[in-house]
Amino acid sequence: MNTRYLTIFVITLLAFSLANAKTKKLQVPEVFQTAHSVYVESIDGEISRPGLNHADHQAILQVQEALREWNRYTLAPSRDKADMIIVVRKGHNVGDQDHLGLGLHPPMPQPGALQPGQQATMQARPIDQNASVGTGGDDIAMQDLLRVYTLNEKGKLKGPVWAREMDSGLEGPSVRLLLELKSAVEITYPRDAAPQSTQ
Repeated sequence: MNTRYLTIFVITLLAFSLANAKTKKLQVPEVFQTAHSVYVESIDGEISRPGLNHADHQAILQVQEALREWNRYTLAPSRDKADMIIVVRKGHNVGDQDHLGLGLHPPMPQPGALQPGQQATMQARPIDQNASVGTGGDDIAMQDLLRVYTLNEKGKLKGPVWAREMDSGLEGPSVRLLLELKSAVEITYPRDAAPQSTQ
């Protein structure tokens, strides 16, 4: 009789643990509750960077506007003044040279850059271990990307603490990738002071 009750208790405990684990996967880290400011940049640099890809420039502007409408975090004037950094990349065709930040292509030696007798060597860019949160190699570059980082004590990106990729996920005015983040944050850390809008 005791064994039967023990078995029922263990099964109930396991079911509760599995349900709790599934719920936790939807949650976002505590930094989203404590953060006040956010800075938006592209995977290839800040919006003011000369030569920044036009699509990424537009994606930064779209995300900034969506953040203003969300009105949970203020836009920081610079990376070092932000609690979180949002890094975006507009999807592009494989081989697009405008997005070298992914480390997809090794730099080619420039003609005339070698001294006589010096041999050309090709070095690939080091690939960021967090360059893609999915699998599939270069194909993932075709999707829009949004990652959220914090900064370490040396001012370097730490994380990501949240990352998603989606076809046309950075298109305005909806910016679906940011809507996904907003939904996750508001579910995990609802603001008691203001009623939540239903979208």
